[in-house]
Amino acid sequence: MCEKLFVYGTLRLNGGSNHLLGEAQLIGEATTKGVLYDMEAFPALVREEGVVKGEVWEVPGTLLGALDYYEGAPELYVRHKFPVEVVVGSVVVEMLAWVYVYQLSVEGLKWIESGDWVEERGG
Repeated sequence: MCEKLFVYGTLRLNGGSNHLLGEAQLIGEATTKGVLYDMEAFPALVREEGVVKGEVWEVPGTLLGALDYYEGAPELYVRHKFPVEVVVGSVVVEMLAWVYVYQLSVEGLKWIESGDWVEERGG
């Protein structure tokens, strides 16, 4: 069974680790509620008022365990299902997708005002 996954950092196209998605299929560019902080090597999403930009992928459910390991779940991130808005062709579709949410303090981290980590890094 396939699952929807919202990615906003290293797993995005141009994010550096997109190859870990393997056979996953890109559904489209997307946004979800949250705020991003820059941890240099990767971003941290927290559920606060704001908009985070990313992509939604359809991934085999069997891949989620490996992605949890990559994301440091459940210590660093926890995977939750949240509403996302996805651009499919010329239409914006709302759906539920898994989102990795950062679990530690973001105190002292740089806020990514644009909500787009890849753009912030010049990708």
